[in-house]
Amino acid sequence: MLIYCARLSLVPSSPVSSLMAVTAEWLRSKTHEVITENELAVDGERRAKDGSSVEWLAAMLDGEEWRGVRYAHPDRQVEGRQWVTEIGVRRAKAVFACSILLRTHEVSASVDPNVQTTRPKLVEEIVKRCKLAADTCGGAPRTLRLDDAEAFLYEVNNPDRQYPLVQISPTLDGNYLIGPERAASQLAGVAVVAVIPPDVDTYALEETLSLRFSSYRGAVNIIWPKVGVGAAALVPTYRILDHQIAEIRARGGEPEKKLLASLCHRMNEVYARDHITPEMVRSIKHRAALADARQSAANTDPDMESLVRQVDEDQRAEIESLKAKLKARDGEIATLEEKLGESETTVESLKASLAAKTGQVASAPDSALPAEARDALHKAMGKDAGLFDALKTLTLLFPDRIIVLGSAWKSARDADEFKYPRKAYDMLHTLCSDYWEAMANGKSDAEARSCLGQAFSAKESETVERNKNAKKLRTFRYKDNPMEMMMHIKIGNKDSVADTFRAHFEWDGTCRKVVIGHCGKHLDHK
Repeated sequence: MLIYCARLSLVPSSPVSSLMAVTAEWLRSKTHEVITENELAVDGERRAKDGSSVEWLAAMLDGEEWRGVRYAHPDRQVEGRQWVTEIGVRRAKAVFACSILLRTHEVSASVDPNVQTTRPKLVEEIVKRCKLAADTCGGAPRTLRLDDAEAFLYEVNNPDRQYPLVQISPTLDGNYLIGPERAASQLAGVAVVAVIPPDVDTYALEETLSLRFSSYRGAVNIIWPKVGVGAAALVPTYRILDHQIAEIRARGGEPEKKLLASLCHRMNEVYARDHITPEMVRSIKHRAALADARQSAANTDPDMESLVRQVDEDQRAEIESLKAKLKARDGEIATLEEKLGESETTVESLKASLAAKTGQVASAPDSALPAEARDALHKAMGKDAGLFDALKTLTLLFPDRIIVLGSAWKSARDADEFKYPRKAYDMLHTLCSDYWEAMANGKSDAEARSCLGQAFSAKESETVERNKNAKKLRTFRYKDNPMEMMMHIKIGNKDSVADTFRAHFEWDGTCRKVVIGHCGKHLDHK
């Protein structure tokens, strides 16, 4: 079973010995046998007392240096399983490539099939101690700001990109559910990690990148390499949402491992095709020996030489043809997986709608409230409460009745000068309680909003509704579609963030929830 595969590029001017020294040290720690970097420069093998084995080969052909190392050892806990780690090296004038592959070998189908995706410690050591070239994926996270958006979008759509892009977004309080530094280190040679700083306006970023290639509220977005050509071209994506990450942690898991497993599942086979195996190095040795024999021969047979060249060309052409077919198959699989993912998302959405209509609420993981939630609930009852705390409290009290869009969270945070957040909280509480109950029970909108009194406005003024910019400010993205929200509740009329408050919302009858798009200052009306 293929578990892990990564490709690293080292600075071409670096000596092969720098990489082989790290490899030899790693092998010594595994086998407790004396293996030096000098030994790895020629063919050899070693069997250790613990049942593990190492074999290594070295070859030179046309000025290029090749190395292949294979370390195998039995599983310490599962009988009948063997773990195999391979390291391949190709060193040319302008190329210093290294590939690391991890797989298991089971003696039969009776062996426990559950294997956790993991990365060999050797990769971490290579990243730390060798000089990686700029085209190596990962290792350190990139920053994705508004100024980087166009270049990032170009990279997303580049048909020559062969690696995934991983976007990591901050939560509303500016933290990360998956640490960018740790993720980038784990994904060295597998994927590029782009982290969105907490101060970046994710809505402005989305305008350039589109919703498909954006991430927000702690979610992680994986953008796979482009597949297909022309009108059939597609850039598949896979999103791990904030609540999914929270559920993994609640079960005692590590989201970083989930991320690594998702990437390896898709990319292992692709990367493994270019992996430098010991068998490949052995084949190169044979070709080098054949070339030497032909050169040293006193007389050469022109017909035989022509035949050898023709066979070599035919084999290379067949290999390239097979690679092209495999790449086309990768594209077909990626397209099908993308459609499957969309179908699964639709199913989950329909399940949620059905649960809402039947009065059922999906159960949350059995875990304590996080510290930020406890603090928000405490502050919401005291004088230090803000609009952000009010929204946080309402989402905790009414998770089945309210949806707060990212634009509302941002506007609430930006309105921290507002003087009367407790009053706003009481109005929003009425929106989630009395108003929601009336709407959910089939009453008319007029009956439902009567509980809000004069604080409620069903629409904006004609000046606003005629103004294109004003309407745009009151239009928010919901379920990948624009939703105009003219209904609002209000406090004050001054042109002042400190004295005036507006909360724009709509009723989603499909899932029976109040959707809040803005919660903060009075939006411009021109």
